[in-house]
Amino acid sequence: MKKLIFVLSLFFTAVLCGNIAIAGPAGHPVPGHGTPDEVPPAEETVCDSIFYDYGGRAWGLCVAYCEAQDCDLLEEGDKKSCDKLYDKWTDLMVEDFPEDAIEIPCEGEGGGDGDG
Repeated sequence: MKKLIFVLSLFFTAVLCGNIAIAGPAGHPVPGHGTPDEVPPAEETVCDSIFYDYGGRAWGLCVAYCEAQDCDLLEEGDKKSCDKLYDKWTDLMVEDFPEDAIEIPCEGEGGGDGDG
């Protein structure tokens, strides 16, 4: 009898775990729906050249500001994290690239290339 209960408990555990694995986590977000423009950063290109021209730190700040949080679509002061990212970008440009400093790409002339 104990063996039957053990086997049944293993079976039901396997079935339950299998159903959870197949169904996936509840409420899993659809890619891009967490960003204001609903385009995931992996599909945006506004910051692509920054890595090669200015390095990883500048690229990361650009992706966070322009692609992940879409700060260029918000009104100034709407999001404190955007203000901090912009300040960090400005500090990086002044300190590390004084001769070649640029505006963050999505805030440049015309607001970037339209996909960030």
